[in-house]
Amino acid sequence: MSRNYKEDFQAEENLVDAKKVFLTSLEEKLDVLAENILYELMSTLNMDAGEIADNLMRLYDFMIWQLIEANRDKDKNKVESVIELLLPLCDAWKQIVEKDNIAVVKTPVNREQAKSINFAG
Repeated sequence: MSRNYKEDFQAEENLVDAKKVFLTSLEEKLDVLAENILYELMSTLNMDAGEIADNLMRLYDFMIWQLIEANRDKDKNKVESVIELLLPLCDAWKQIVEKDNIAVVKTPVNREQAKSINFAG
């Protein structure tokens, strides 16, 4: 039984090409997902909060623009810069949520008030 090394090599090249296409597609989908998350963050900002909301809006807008350019130019450095900007924000949001959860746990529940809530409106 003779082996056809040329066919084996071609099959391996095809597999490598398929992996590249898959990874590129996955990266593009992740970029779009990240953009959508940032758009959602923008839409939930309370702009009445003042300067911090304005600054977050500008920061989110900048990050979206960086992701769009990264996707267009296939520039991973821009994606990494967005990640570096997002990480401290994620930590801050986690701390806020943890603080709120602790405050909720420590707040005594008035059972009479809870029983009289009208969910129907």
